[in-house]
Amino acid sequence: MIAELHDLIGANCVFIDPPKREAYSRDESGLSFDPELVVEPNTIEQIQRLMAWATRHRIPVTPRAAASNVTGGALAVKGGVVLSLMRLNQLIAIDKHNMTAIVQPGVITYDLQSAAREQRLYYPPDPSSVKSSTIGGNIAEDAGGAHCLKYGTTKDYVRALTVVLPDGELLKTGTKTRKGVVGYDLTELFIGSEGTLGVIVEATLMLIPRPREEITLLAVFDDTVTAMNTAAAILKSGVMPSCLDMMRGGGLLPADMAITQKAVNVLLIELDGHPAAVEDERDQIGQVCLDRGALDVLVVQSESKRKDLWDKRRRSWTDLVEQTAYVYSLDPCVPLDKMAQFVRKVEQIKAEHGLQVYFSGHVGDGNLHVNFAAETDTPEIRQDIATASEEILKLALSLGGTISGEHGIGYVKKKYVPLELSAISLTIQKRIKQVFDPLNIMNPEKIFPG
Repeated sequence: MIAELHDLIGANCVFIDPPKREAYSRDESGLSFDPELVVEPNTIEQIQRLMAWATRHRIPVTPRAAASNVTGGALAVKGGVVLSLMRLNQLIAIDKHNMTAIVQPGVITYDLQSAAREQRLYYPPDPSSVKSSTIGGNIAEDAGGAHCLKYGTTKDYVRALTVVLPDGELLKTGTKTRKGVVGYDLTELFIGSEGTLGVIVEATLMLIPRPREEITLLAVFDDTVTAMNTAAAILKSGVMPSCLDMMRGGGLLPADMAITQKAVNVLLIELDGHPAAVEDERDQIGQVCLDRGALDVLVVQSESKRKDLWDKRRRSWTDLVEQTAYVYSLDPCVPLDKMAQFVRKVEQIKAEHGLQVYFSGHVGDGNLHVNFAAETDTPEIRQDIATASEEILKLALSLGGTISGEHGIGYVKKKYVPLELSAISLTIQKRIKQVFDPLNIMNPEKIFPG
């Protein structure tokens, strides 16, 4: 079978050596599953041949790019082939007139943003892994990020896709135009499908004009609930920030500030638009924060300081992983008016189980990251965290929320899906999967329980 695959796509794209397989056995979930093969194709045609071969032999295929996924979506749970898309990394074109970009799945998100910036255009989706994650992975997970409050998530910028189906057929979806309502929206179906329906090999993305001015504010609070209530007040003020995030502690503040020791939470607020409007909104939002109990509000306007700040912000997850023995993260969403209630009850759950929890996330759209961090890693601690996690997710649902806002389900969280989706919903979704992938070879054991 391997010899057949060598003939089909070339031996230089197929790897069976243990070091290569081990390198592709992990993602950011902390779990590990060994594949039998790793395939690194250079062309779409090679992917088509691979998938036709996998269908003939009923071999599981797990698509993967940078593997920054934290829910096990890039793991070869059933073995088989890990299909790396990192060699398909061409930014094919940026059309300034029509404000679109055509890219392959292995393009790093930050590289696309930088190329768009050179044309005075903007691609807003920016997950914390923006400097390492790829467009293909972002589409597969419908990645969000800090600026989706104002600008939306990845799905709001995907106009068309080219997808290799499990049998090797090539499917084109969507249009290059802003409007298009012919037939079912298959483009939307593939976004967030976590590689379970096909392999995304090309995407046409919408770009928007680059904002003329950007300003960042840091509002410091000595308790979490006050910070949450202030975030809600900002959104009621009539100003729409491009970003309204919350970080635990004073890690974003200058180390020599006395107030750093009192910083239980920091709101990271960004405003963009016309310079005169941004200046007025800065003063308005700053006053809202102070009136609601902020200890201080700092303005970060220079580009170099903003860059340093975002580097710290994006390292927060990595820092937590490096500093503790075991980390497990939830990313539920709750309605804005329920955020403070949600945080108070999570604090109660945390205390009842004797666990350490750090809140962060995108409070502007109710997407709160509940990060468990344990100093020791034992089966008992993992069980306590699993029990508390289910309680927290049930709490989010009881408040009208969802169990995942942007990380996806993958392998790690599929057991929680029946908490949110009805039996009929799950049945219909599994039938959709069967239409595209009747042999269940496309990233199996993901999303659906059982």
